[in-house]
Amino acid sequence: MSPTTTLRLARAGFVLFACLLGVALAPAFQGAGWTGAVVGAGAGLLVAALDILLNKFTISVFSSATAGLLIGLFCGWLITRIGLSELPLFQASDVLPGPAQAVRG
Repeated sequence: MSPTTTLRLARAGFVLFACLLGVALAPAFQGAGWTGAVVGAGAGLLVAALDILLNKFTISVFSSATAGLLIGLFCGWLITRIGLSELPLFQASDVLPGPAQAVRG
């Protein structure tokens, strides 16, 4: 079996899996089964189309971008947990010393 045929079968299997997943999740959203199938198949086809369009996109580039995004999200979460804007360094003071006051002491 050629690699092209294997990729096409894998994409078709993914679209079928997404369609079945849509049918399984439709009752949770008070929707009909066919609506879930259409939404799942549409999402699966969108991912398969992106896979075809990004065929020159290597997995190392994708993993580097994903790792960078995760590190950025983690740093943003840390900044919000620390309360960086509440630290005294970032609080506005009532009177800021001017250049003459800073020189005098």
